[in-house]
Amino acid sequence: MVQTTKGFLTLPKDSDIDVSIIIVSWNTSDLLKACLESIYNETVSCTFEVFVVDNASQDDSVEIVRQHFPNVNLIASRENLGFPKANNIALKKCKGKNVLFLNPDTLILERAIETMHEYLEHNPGVGAVGPKIYGADNKIQFDGARNFPNLFNVFLEFSRVAKHFPNHRILGRFRMGDWDHENDRDVNSLDGSCMLIRREILSRIGFMDEDLFMYLEDMDLCYRIRKNGWIIHYLSAVKIIHLCGQSSKKVDHKSLFYTLELEAYRQFNKKHYSKLHGLLVQVIVFIISLDVIIISVTGSKVQFLTKRFPRFFSEIYRDKFINFLHWSLTPDRVAAKAVSR
Repeated sequence: MVQTTKGFLTLPKDSDIDVSIIIVSWNTSDLLKACLESIYNETVSCTFEVFVVDNASQDDSVEIVRQHFPNVNLIASRENLGFPKANNIALKKCKGKNVLFLNPDTLILERAIETMHEYLEHNPGVGAVGPKIYGADNKIQFDGARNFPNLFNVFLEFSRVAKHFPNHRILGRFRMGDWDHENDRDVNSLDGSCMLIRREILSRIGFMDEDLFMYLEDMDLCYRIRKNGWIIHYLSAVKIIHLCGQSSKKVDHKSLFYTLELEAYRQFNKKHYSKLHGLLVQVIVFIISLDVIIISVTGSKVQFLTKRFPRFFSEIYRDKFINFLHWSLTPDRVAAKAVSR
């Protein structure tokens, strides 16, 4: 039996499948096709099964899978279930020793899945492993290994301090910016775009938290894995490409994604630290948003500033922080509205 946020589930009995691969798709048909092709091209020495859970895509994602990948276990939902719930549906059906959570906007390189599987097989104390992640620009994405979003890290991220000091040991600590990510290391958290976990661990700690509609579900899993005594390891020799944020680019109201990210920060802190930590996330967002709005409104009357920093003093920029301010005052209502859209 497996414990989840919604109760207990029965896991399938062990089989001879090494890896179960779960991909949750939403309006990324071309990228999904390339991702699946890379899996089959670069995975030859271990047995695997693939699940694609489609969250009511408006494009031809479902048709692409049916026509070109008949061996894939396709689960086509008529509604957008959210990322954790979609993964959990597939998890109930997985038979592999290890489970790979993989984004549809990724490309597997140089036998990455095989190497990660072999590492778990030879290192029984390691519960999860992740690769070095490259972006479309062929640069390493530091999201591959991160620290947890405690209050200090939330402040650094939301205030954009971390963006201006990405390589600082303290100010860039959320993405471990003082480390070049070129060597192996035990870490707190891996990026959910490509993360391999022992299935037996999921039977002990539970599946993904469905209260997190989107964002930080990977960190929540990693936190629970570490809390139960398992090591989480970053493998620098394993490489993938992640074309980050492709689904969100297809949405007109991108502030909704930012709102869901803030809600995930609040839920994570509330769940793993205390209710006060969750409330303080709201306070941090409220103070920063109010400051930005005031400075933007007053500064918009100064011609020199508007010419020098046009984006900061634009109405669109102010509207975004007005939405953040609204969320900080009524997070449950705003988050529920974002989910429904």
